[in-house]
Amino acid sequence: CSKAEIPQDVNGTGTKDCYDFTYKSLPESKAVPNNSGLLGQKACFQPNIGGSTTASLYDFQTQQTSVGPSWLREHVHGKTFDTRPNERSRDLTVWQQQQFEALRLQVEHIQLLNAGSQQFPTAQSVILHQEPNKWDPLIKANESILKEKELVIERQKHQIYQLEQKMRMSELQMHSAMLGHPVPLSDVYMLRLQESLRENVFLRAQYAERTEALGNEKTEMEKKLAAAEVEVRRMNETLKENSQKYMDEMKKMEEKVRGRDKHINNLKRKCQKEAEQNREKQQRIETLERYLADLPTLDDYQKQSQQVKDLELKSDQLQSMVTDLETNLGEARALCREKESLLENQKQNEAQLISTVHSLQDKVSKCLEDGARLPILEVEKLQCESDGLKEDYERAKKLIDKQQKRMELLTSQIRSLEDCVAQEEGASQDLREELSGKENGSQQLRRAMKELSAQNQELIEKNLTLQEQLGQSRVGQSTLLPPKTIQLTEKLHRELAKCLSDLQAICNVLAQRAQGKDPNLSLLLGIQSIHHFSAEEEDWQNVDLLIKKLADVKQLHREIDDLRTTISDRYAQDMGDNCITQ
Repeated sequence: CSKAEIPQDVNGTGTKDCYDFTYKSLPESKAVPNNSGLLGQKACFQPNIGGSTTASLYDFQTQQTSVGPSWLREHVHGKTFDTRPNERSRDLTVWQQQQFEALRLQVEHIQLLNAGSQQFPTAQSVILHQEPNKWDPLIKANESILKEKELVIERQKHQIYQLEQKMRMSELQMHSAMLGHPVPLSDVYMLRLQESLRENVFLRAQYAERTEALGNEKTEMEKKLAAAEVEVRRMNETLKENSQKYMDEMKKMEEKVRGRDKHINNLKRKCQKEAEQNREKQQRIETLERYLADLPTLDDYQKQSQQVKDLELKSDQLQSMVTDLETNLGEARALCREKESLLENQKQNEAQLISTVHSLQDKVSKCLEDGARLPILEVEKLQCESDGLKEDYERAKKLIDKQQKRMELLTSQIRSLEDCVAQEEGASQDLREELSGKENGSQQLRRAMKELSAQNQELIEKNLTLQEQLGQSRVGQSTLLPPKTIQLTEKLHRELAKCLSDLQAICNVLAQRAQGKDPNLSLLLGIQSIHHFSAEEEDWQNVDLLIKKLADVKQLHREIDDLRTTISDRYAQDMGDNCITQ
């Protein structure tokens, strides 16, 4: 198989399938063929169908039969396939897997080393959003570096592939040297292809035999089930018919016995009445005796009762047979269900294994393609920036307050001056010079007021920008909190929720006691606790403040426990006093 005949993308994974043929050129390797391996062999190794190939293959077979060992002659001449594991091929496949795993780890290490340079340009992502035009050349340079690294990776992949080809060629040469003569490459590939095809045919035949055996077992069990159901139905029908027949006969016999008893009683009465007329009715008595002789005797009745008992025993035996058949039917159905469940479980396990293999392949490909993740931003730097922004915000707020106070004073002065000007407009001409001076002063004050208003507007805009920056810094800090602060805040919120629920329970108990009702013992003893959590917006990022609040909450929890104990003791004392008085 030349380099030009190797497909670049067989299954949509680039050169991945070509890597699957590593160490498969030796005839000792007898790995179980799967669909991907057969597709790769058919796609990569395409033997010629001419006469030269068959002739060389025949010569190679004769040489192997004369020189090579017995196991190689069996493979070449296509003898019966031995399904038992070969220790030599197993060791070789283990060695192949180890070598392939070491090569894959080297490739991953090279890719990680090449992708490690992507970590450093991304560390300045905090400043890039503020001055994008300044960092454009650096981004372009990083992109060019990444492209160069990708080219280097491709070259290394090509070198790895060439090394694998050389390794396969060296193994083939080593094998040919061990056999004592050179082996054509196409003949070995043809042998490997024939071996894989024979293994595939054997596995398919084995799978067909197993499926056929399972199908035959299933059909036999279905036939047995149908026969058992038919037999049960027939036995039920015969049982019903026999029972109905026996019931009818029993009714008839009972009616006959009743009639005979009545008749005997009548005859006895007649005998008693006609005792005096015995002589006269001697003939009639004889005829009656003959008639009675014709009637069934006690022996006949006993025989009939014995027959009835025998029939009842037969019916019981039939019933036991029916129950046995039903139990056998249930066992057969249970076996069928177990086999079906086993088949379904095997199918599910196969699907799960396939899905896990695909997911692992996807994860490996993603890990190979992706670079290192972005580093975490430093929290201390953000804290310093937020503190600086807070200080700037406080200073700007103080300046704004001072400017507003000054503006209020100036506006009050302007108003007073305008009032003075309005009052002095009707004054004499002697005061006009003073009025003109005051007007000049008022104009100066107005100019100063305008300047102060402009400064105030600028300060307001700065305040808004500082507030926006402070909000952004708070958002960044909230997303990048240290784990210690997060644990303390969670613990604080839990303790606050517990204290709130306990306070609510105690308030309910005190309200019930104030109303003269019996308190709820579950709330009093703290068995049930209704948790209502309400979080307030606070500066909970400070660790010292959180520790202080946590201590305060614990103290409050202890005080609540003391209050609960005192209330429970008082309630117990009141209950004891009530019992004593009663």
